[in-house]
Amino acid sequence: MTGGPAKHSPPVVDAPDRRSSVDSERLAAALQVLQSYIVLAGGSLGVAQRAEAVAELYGMLAQPGPSDAGRLIAFHKMLAAYLRSNRQALIT
Repeated sequence: MTGGPAKHSPPVVDAPDRRSSVDSERLAAALQVLQSYIVLAGGSLGVAQRAEAVAELYGMLAQPGPSDAGRLIAFHKMLAAYLRSNRQALIT
């Protein structure tokens, strides 16, 4: 053992990036929708809450359809809970 590179190591090859790419237009739309909801509700979100809400909206915008009504209602409930909790934190 010499401590150097192994003689039989495979060469390093730049493999294509197989991660999912982000649709920038859909992400921008999700951010705009979230901001609109926050303004309408008159509240604010923490960084983690905002990230979770954007991720949820981004997913909903991927394949819009009639079956998303339940997801949208669940999103509204989650957002309302976040906004209520942040208002309580500001009061106390």
